[in-house]
Amino acid sequence: MSILWVVTVISAFLDTIPLCIALTKVIAVISARLSLPLPPLAWALAFAACLGQNATIVGSANNVVAVTLCERSGYAISTWQWLKIGIPVVLITQVVITMYMY
Repeated sequence: MSILWVVTVISAFLDTIPLCIALTKVIAVISARLSLPLPPLAWALAFAACLGQNATIVGSANNVVAVTLCERSGYAISTWQWLKIGIPVVLITQVVITMYMY
């Protein structure tokens, strides 16, 4: 399940859609070369890409919009404030998904 954790870290900093498009070929090759079933690898990629983006502000355009709207309303959210909540949430969800995948 290293795909799950590696992609989670990457998706915290890169946009999810291009990341998934790029890594779809990678997991297909891994599946073929190691004779692993493709569906669990695809699910790991999907879970990791979707949940990992919650760790940082730049992980998702939605996060950027939310922070911008909060700032306009007088409630500034710093990167550190976001990380204090985002990283634990991502870690908890990834542990749950890891247990589910096994």
